[in-house]
Amino acid sequence: MTHSTTDRKIILISTTCAVVVFDQVSKWLAADIFQLPIRLNRGIAWSIPIPNALMTFLVPILLVAIVYYLQKKAAGSIFAVASGGLILGGGLGNLIDRIRIGAVIDFIAIPYFPTFNLADTAITIGAFVLIIFYGKIFP
Repeated sequence: MTHSTTDRKIILISTTCAVVVFDQVSKWLAADIFQLPIRLNRGIAWSIPIPNALMTFLVPILLVAIVYYLQKKAAGSIFAVASGGLILGGGLGNLIDRIRIGAVIDFIAIPYFPTFNLADTAITIGAFVLIIFYGKIFP
């Protein structure tokens, strides 16, 4: 089933905004209200080092490219649009941290796994859905 362009835009914008809001509120709650130990991640995934200026420049370009690709190639798939919203929202949530404090706030710590946040989770789920439903999303 395909959805109208308006439906897809509403889903993309709603998903993106929800992820950004939940991510930023969760970081504020973790750091300021519950005073959980936080980790400032100045690198990319799993703290791989990369200059912050480069990240601040590249992330918006990559996010726009991903959303554009999904909108053009996904044939109106709701999975692609929602996944794009998760990826875009997660990327924007982390980008806000980079612009605001020069690093991403991570606070979810699981033993033997890198510390992460809700934005990272949204990006991972969005990518996972794209992989799992690839055949249904991209005809």
